[in-house]
Amino acid sequence: MKYLVIFLIITSKLLFAQTIKNNNIERFDINEYHFKIKVKQLNEFIERFNGEYKIVNTGDTALSDIEKVMFLIDYEYINKNEELCNEFVNSMVSQKYNISFIDKSWYSKLECSVKYNGKLQTMFLFMQIEADKEGKTRWVIKNVDMPFIKIEGKQSKKEFINPVNNEVQFSRLSDYIVKNKVQYLASNKFKMDYLSVFMYLVQTKSIEFTQVKNIEYVFYTPNYRFKVIDINRSEKNSGWLISEINKDNTGMPILNSEDLLRKEKQNKNEALDKIIFDAKNLKTDENN
Repeated sequence: MKYLVIFLIITSKLLFAQTIKNNNIERFDINEYHFKIKVKQLNEFIERFNGEYKIVNTGDTALSDIEKVMFLIDYEYINKNEELCNEFVNSMVSQKYNISFIDKSWYSKLECSVKYNGKLQTMFLFMQIEADKEGKTRWVIKNVDMPFIKIEGKQSKKEFINPVNNEVQFSRLSDYIVKNKVQYLASNKFKMDYLSVFMYLVQTKSIEFTQVKNIEYVFYTPNYRFKVIDINRSEKNSGWLISEINKDNTGMPILNSEDLLRKEKQNKNEALDKIIFDAKNLKTDENN
């Protein structure tokens, strides 16, 4: 109920300011009003989240920073999650937290329709903004999820190539490939890179892209993760709005295998540096 009142206050401020601007209540166009306050693009959402965007000819300037961010959350989600929404908005405003289009703390998830083996299937593309050496930005595919394709390595006590098979020109190798049992030869650390599989399927025309069905954006802040989707309706707030908020301090996830390898290398280097540092300190203590 508390947030219903807040939402009504925000809407009333905007409506009142628009009516005063028109100086005649009969001239007020509710459709034009909803179009103006609708968050029409993601870039507009980011600017409004940061308090950098002014809604032309409305009472936007009469809103507090808390009200501006609150208005970017789906009204129906607020009704069901009042306490969480209150904590989130107050945290963002008190920290003066801003989001940026070129940050690496967010990504887009695209639900897509494709044809594979003559059947219509659903897959997901995970995309992110990336900058080249000249600082120019572009969207890149970081990973894919194809639920209709499952490729994994298998370990078996019966299916393997024994250690001396190399002495006979790896004679057992052809058996596994011809009989489609190559998965048994994968390392126990094997992890499928589905992005490479997707690229191959596209290049060999084994998969046909049909359309993007839905788009969602996932943002990570120091203590929260929130999802933004396009909510199309002619009442309440609409457009690109926050549809889900979760408490999360784990940070942006690793989206592809390249990032994972880079992170593992970084961790190994940090561990090695710590060993060297500890060894030097131990030697210093012994000398003293």
